[in-house]
Amino acid sequence: MCFQTGNILARWNHTLTNGSDTSLQVYFDRYHRVDVGSPDVLNTFDIDFQHHVALGKRHDIVWGAGYRVTADHEFTGYARTYLPLSRTINLFSGFIQDEIALGSSVSFTLGSKFEHNFYTGFEYEPSAKLLWQPTARQAVWFSAARAIVQTSRIESSIKVDLSTFPTAGGGFGVVHLLGNPNADVERLYDFEAGYRVQVNPRLSLDFATFVSSYSGIGGAVAGTTYFATDQGPPHVVLPLIFEYVAGAHSQGIEAFGTWTVSRRWKITPSVSGIHLAANNFYVTEDANNTPQIQTQIRSSLELTKHVNWDAAFWHIGRLRDGGDGAVPAYNRVDTRFAWQVGESAEFSVVGQNLLTPRHAEFHNAYDVHRSLIERSVFAQIAWRF
Repeated sequence: MCFQTGNILARWNHTLTNGSDTSLQVYFDRYHRVDVGSPDVLNTFDIDFQHHVALGKRHDIVWGAGYRVTADHEFTGYARTYLPLSRTINLFSGFIQDEIALGSSVSFTLGSKFEHNFYTGFEYEPSAKLLWQPTARQAVWFSAARAIVQTSRIESSIKVDLSTFPTAGGGFGVVHLLGNPNADVERLYDFEAGYRVQVNPRLSLDFATFVSSYSGIGGAVAGTTYFATDQGPPHVVLPLIFEYVAGAHSQGIEAFGTWTVSRRWKITPSVSGIHLAANNFYVTEDANNTPQIQTQIRSSLELTKHVNWDAAFWHIGRLRDGGDGAVPAYNRVDTRFAWQVGESAEFSVVGQNLLTPRHAEFHNAYDVHRSLIERSVFAQIAWRF
């Protein structure tokens, strides 16, 4: 794979005479990639405006608008093409959010994002959050939201021969993946609740739980096989077409803590559990690649005024899969030493996955290969100006 990219970003922040503030951001990105002998080029221009204003004593409002245009050009590669090869896509968006003070200890935040995209037209993403602070050291919150995932160029336009298979009588067949020009959005309905307590000046605890429902999840669905004679030798074609018929349900809980051991040392442990159930194979594969239990402990220590040492330990539970490609539970340790040189430069040495030479993290849909993550040690220099 060959990859070349470049981007430029400009941001302007301004405070108005009434105390409100605005920001304007303009961004341009271009990349050129060659993957499996097939080049593609993508240009992206994005402009975003936001305005923050307080109305009276009860309303804190943020609103904004944005516009993004992407122009790509794909080239036909080995067994892969796009229909059409070039496409320009416009995305218009806007949002508004109001944090309303209902009392000295209760606030209600209501808002929504609105979009008009190339594929499905108008979409909306509302959200609401209720925050209650019964004491100065405690907070309870509840939230609900609707979100979407827009379709992609691949799901709507790709045309690729994935693989071949033998047929009776010495023939062969081709698995043919086709994009869906009537691609839809994936939808999420999410409900969350949480509690935070400042136990003492050095220790705080957070607890959160969620229930999420997914609909219209996209994936490749097998169509009716047919016999083709127009390209190459006569052969059977098994078409796979992107459809949006799958659903899923997830629920989970997380506990997080922050312990300030001393002025220079902070420890942050966490544990999370999730259960994901799906009604379709390609979503079930996502469930199999989602560990039910994950734990983590992070440590941040200021050794001297200019030298910091960060370390992290993870325990990742076994992936839920009974095939030959099953991934067992594993532990991981990362560490980082950083030296601040002056006001603008930093030198650091980083070690990742230090416990073992390599370990598996994910398997593929056919339980044949597993992604192996190797131990790594590297140094880097960062200069900020």
